[in-house]
Amino acid sequence: MKRTVLILFLLASVSAYAGDKPAPMPLGGQMMPPAGCGMMKGGGMPMGGEPVSLTKKQAQSKFSEFLSKNMKGFEIKDVNSVHMPFGAIHQAEIADKNGNRFYLNITPEGDVVGPVLAGRVN
Repeated sequence: MKRTVLILFLLASVSAYAGDKPAPMPLGGQMMPPAGCGMMKGGGMPMGGEPVSLTKKQAQSKFSEFLSKNMKGFEIKDVNSVHMPFGAIHQAEIADKNGNRFYLNITPEGDVVGPVLAGRVN
């Protein structure tokens, strides 16, 4: 009788302990983050929804608007565009009268990013 009680006690202890274990790690040791977590959502699309594909003229007017508000005295020298599967990226080279040059970028979401130092002519 003591032996039966001891075996039942051990089985109950093992089953109770086994219920507290976390789920095993997948093969390879890395777990995927939960859905909707992280920088990218929707199959690699940047957060913020659908990309905004601006034309070169629209990008140039957006650069001009940014310069008039934030960088008075600078003018656009050149605008280049790169077309990618997730949208177009536009880059403008801007300069002032002293020869300071910067780059501004427009992301596929339509945001102006920069300035990034390009160099000085002198």
